[in-house]
Amino acid sequence: MSGQSPAAASKERKLRICAVSLYSYPLFNPACISPFGGSEVRISLIARELAKYPDLDVHLVVFDHGQPKLEVRDGVTLHSWSGKYCPIRADHVSVNALVQPQSATDMTDAAVAAQAQAGVSLVTGSPRLSLRWHQTRLRIKSHSPRFVVSLVRRLRPLSAALASFRHRTAAFLREESLFGSIQSHAIRLADVRIYDEVGADIYLTHGNHDLAAALAYYCRKRGRKYVMLSASDHDFIAAHDAETNSTDMYGSLGFLLVYTVKNADLIFVQTGRQAELARTYFGRDTIIIPNPVDLTPRFPRSSATGKILWVGKSDDLIKQPELFVDLAHRKPEYEYLMIMNLAVDSVHRRILEKSRDLSRLKVLTYVPFDRVEKYFAEAALFVNTSAFEGFPNTFLQAMKYGVPVVSLMVDPDGMLARHGCGAVCDGDFDRLEREVSLLMSDRSRYLHASDCCRAYLARYHDKDILVPKYREALLNL
Repeated sequence: MSGQSPAAASKERKLRICAVSLYSYPLFNPACISPFGGSEVRISLIARELAKYPDLDVHLVVFDHGQPKLEVRDGVTLHSWSGKYCPIRADHVSVNALVQPQSATDMTDAAVAAQAQAGVSLVTGSPRLSLRWHQTRLRIKSHSPRFVVSLVRRLRPLSAALASFRHRTAAFLREESLFGSIQSHAIRLADVRIYDEVGADIYLTHGNHDLAAALAYYCRKRGRKYVMLSASDHDFIAAHDAETNSTDMYGSLGFLLVYTVKNADLIFVQTGRQAELARTYFGRDTIIIPNPVDLTPRFPRSSATGKILWVGKSDDLIKQPELFVDLAHRKPEYEYLMIMNLAVDSVHRRILEKSRDLSRLKVLTYVPFDRVEKYFAEAALFVNTSAFEGFPNTFLQAMKYGVPVVSLMVDPDGMLARHGCGAVCDGDFDRLEREVSLLMSDRSRYLHASDCCRAYLARYHDKDILVPKYREALLNL
């Protein structure tokens, strides 16, 4: 099928592919303000590019932000979902109902607060629902006997209570009916109903978590294909336990994580390291496809601002944004910019408080995806302080504009150490400080790293080369 011409393929039923990426809606509608990360950027780009093929019908399940239940954007059919699964830490804030006015702008923390004061609110968990209570009034004719009127009035509370009980019981049975279970983990019909509505041949999602396990189970029970997109090395660590109720750092049960990997019909990984982990600990073969990127610049390159950029979520478990503030304290001679999407509220507030006395550090709480590249185009350096990552799309966004990367820990497939695109510091913060100073002061070193960034990206990450590989593998599946 993959070798057919587009005209011949279009005469057949299109292969329907459904990606589940709950936080991806802002990447299709910039007017919606909600946190997203590199995994969402990756899967959204892949979905858009696959939708260009006439033999593929591409769908995407995203959180309900108040948008239409079904809409098509950039060729991708978007399905809104108000389910309860949240494949991140419980103390993360899910900004599901925060929708920005039509003119999307880059927002400081104060601007987000002003939006909230104007009636746009942050909510935790599922989006709020506006409930209208419809009361049924008994109309008693004026000529009815008084005792009948009295009796009806006395029965009203009982009638209302019975109606309420009947409604709540029906809702409970509708939402809580069991679809199946993975060991002790129950999967409700409400958690997978939307997949039946989509009716895809192939379902895929990124990462390894409760939602991924439920999707893998759904595909096995319905006779569909499940494809796993690795999000990081953590998806395949040996500590995942198939027998006990041990949990990972996010609270996902170990046996669910094992189930996801073992029941995937196809696994795409980003690096050779992830392929090695999947083979060593799970006996699974994988297909290595680096993260694709659009090489066409969206903004003119200008490093005249001299700013050192950090982009990520306010998450101290992985992203460690506080270390970037520490860098600004220790090297006050430079200009700094943080684009810190709200993730963990307590961490977010702590970072903002710690940065208040730094006049040369600016913090933006939210930037729409269609504008974020502007800040990469204007940056001198990009700094990453994460404890671990999969394959950071922020690296690719920086390198697209020839911006060298200085990373505390993360160096996927040696792009920094072996390919000269910046520097990796092996967890040594003092070294990170020195590498930043060297690149900012040594022009020849800086230009060499900048050239290496562009060359590496063109060789390994061009979407026009990589996305066809996804399509071929999916068609073969």
